Amino acid sequence: MAPHGVSASILAERATETSSEEFLGLVRKVSRRLATENGKVGKLKITGRLVEVSPVGEAIVVGDLHGDLQSLVHILDESKFLGKAKRGGDVFLVFLGDYGDRGTHSAEVYYVS
Repeated sequence: MAPHGVSASILAERATETSSEEFLGLVRKVSRRLATENGKVGKLKITGRLVEVSPVGEAIVVGDLHGDLQSLVHILDESKFLGKAKRGGDVFLVFLGDYGDRGTHSAEVYYVS
């Protein structure tokens, strides 16, 4: 979840300003955390690489972004995801894949998502 008061545009701006070393450090940190998660994390049940979400609240399904950072910002803004998550609502982003692979901002999309 985004830090208090941070908009999707600010996250995107931070992503474009982040050095490759900072980004790789974030990837390592997240990879280590994901490798150790098992059981319950908040309302989520995690078994291996499977995340189970109870059928409660709102799911925002995001299709293939292909490195299109502006589309991600648009989705976050239009869905009001950051505000809903900040208020503790039952709201989830579900990414279907292809975060990046063609677009010019693939790394930034990974950073923001």
